[in-house]
Amino acid sequence: MSLSRPLTPFTLAGDDFIEPSSHDADGAEKIKASEAYRHLHQQVELGFYVDPGSADLIDIWARQNRDMGLEFRGFREAEPRPDFLPRWQRPVGTIGGLPSTLNVGSKILPAWLITAVGVAPTHRRRGILRRMITEELTRAQEQGYPLAALTVSEGGIYERFGFGVSTYQVTQTIDRRRGIQLRPEVLEALNTTVGQVYEVNPTELVDLADRLDRQSHEVTPGSIRRPRPIQENMLGAVNLWGGSSEAHRELKGYVYITEDGPEALAVISHKGWENVEVSTGVIRDLQFFTRRGFAGLMDTVLNLDLVDELKYREVPGRALATAMIDPRAVKSTSESDLVWTRLLDVVAALESRDYGQDGSLVLDVEDAMGLVDGLYRLDVSNGSARAERIDAPQHDGVDAVTLDVAHLATALFRGGGALAEVGLINGPATEQFLRMFAVVKEPFCNFGF
Repeated sequence: MSLSRPLTPFTLAGDDFIEPSSHDADGAEKIKASEAYRHLHQQVELGFYVDPGSADLIDIWARQNRDMGLEFRGFREAEPRPDFLPRWQRPVGTIGGLPSTLNVGSKILPAWLITAVGVAPTHRRRGILRRMITEELTRAQEQGYPLAALTVSEGGIYERFGFGVSTYQVTQTIDRRRGIQLRPEVLEALNTTVGQVYEVNPTELVDLADRLDRQSHEVTPGSIRRPRPIQENMLGAVNLWGGSSEAHRELKGYVYITEDGPEALAVISHKGWENVEVSTGVIRDLQFFTRRGFAGLMDTVLNLDLVDELKYREVPGRALATAMIDPRAVKSTSESDLVWTRLLDVVAALESRDYGQDGSLVLDVEDAMGLVDGLYRLDVSNGSARAERIDAPQHDGVDAVTLDVAHLATALFRGGGALAEVGLINGPATEQFLRMFAVVKEPFCNFGF
């Protein structure tokens, strides 16, 4: 048998995920995953060592992925296979993509989200990963997406394809046994008493969560608009991550509401009571678009009964600890990157962020994939940015910096200080670059994909 078995490219999207419409005894439509989708889903989940779930669960995944606009591409093993093996063609390389938007700072841009990237261990070192990502990025660029983004399971893979880290998240452990309390002056300054907190069933609040997500997305750099099916999973309207097609009934929800409407939503889970020395609650989801909403809601959530500690994911910077009388009650237990961004239109990206000061500079962008490499001039005046690609090597007296496209993606969201310190941004305009790209508000995304 040849070690280089032939491969067949495939695409699976839309109604290809489901069988032709069928109906149950009451006449309602019953979504059934297609055979092709089942095989693909199983391969993707097992690639990440996750149980693919029952047939009923896979049916729901098929519906959700169809509704999100997810498209799968990749390669299957071509026939023939040995007679004693299953005859269906197992995917040996997969990549998925779906449309969304990403807040760059002053503007929200279309973004192509990439997910479910994997190559079977039997087919490594054949260039499958590079081909899939190159074709996916080229397709997204041709379709007019200025950005692509992904979240990663391994940190050393995607920078060579031009992706740079855009957002981090910190997991905090809050020790409630210390008598935790928010500073009264914080609550007073944010005027939290104008609102009230209501306990709710989060599985019934998908529409409300969509509204909060939209409002939060408009004011949060680094945020990505949540697809509704992901919202359903986060709120427990379905419990796919728990291996059930039923709603997650053990979740508790809290909403902070003012006369202006809902401003914050929290979903709480518990790690269980078996062999418990420390009762641990988890803030499974938190959505807000005002500082008042955040503080008003947390003032209640921090005082839950029967909970010794709370786990909570937030933006780096320890905003919650700063708001507390005893900041030592909050411990950062882990920090990780979340969103990695790839620039597909440098001009659109540069014109969509806020800048620390006015000025002009030229960026010499290096891109090993050849998608956006070249010279770009950036002029910022009265806070408004204008960028253009230039061909001439002469800069008309404007100094330049040289940097990789992945590092520009990072600097776009997070500034360039750390990159410059280790020499990944260099050139006579480096100091000007750092001043212009200074970041006031830490970028943050509150979900992975």
